[in-house]
Amino acid sequence: MSDLIVEASKSVSGNKLLTVEIRRDSSSGLRIFVQSSGDYWKPFRRDDSSTILIGGVVCWRPKSDILRGIPGMFLCENAHEYDETPNLMLFLAKDINAGVWFDFGCFPISEQKIREFVEALRKQAKMLYICFCKPVGTRAEFTTSLIDKEIFD
Repeated sequence: MSDLIVEASKSVSGNKLLTVEIRRDSSSGLRIFVQSSGDYWKPFRRDDSSTILIGGVVCWRPKSDILRGIPGMFLCENAHEYDETPNLMLFLAKDINAGVWFDFGCFPISEQKIREFVEALRKQAKMLYICFCKPVGTRAEFTTSLIDKEIFD
């Protein structure tokens, strides 16, 4: 069996949000490399510094199992996906800034499924960043004269 390598990278505002590399071969099975510059994923981990081992990688324990509106979940088991979506625990690797290799062993997965997995992971990263991490500032002032004007117009 030949090696299959899929690489994907997504930049946001010039900063590399996530680098993913997936390798599958007959000797080491399914391996997923994840690297992220910055500490984008800190809001999703517990404050108590507790960790768990996922795919041979030390990961921070999540604050919650699911995030409203984000597909997938933080599955604290040795699995690369949950319900056909990437396991969000991939974002909580303790050394994600340096880059880590998750090793999920021999796992039957087609090239098409790997490409779909990478695309789903890219969408998750994008949604997590836009919905939870991207700095946003809005200010609004509401006055009684504005409310009175709306009522009587």
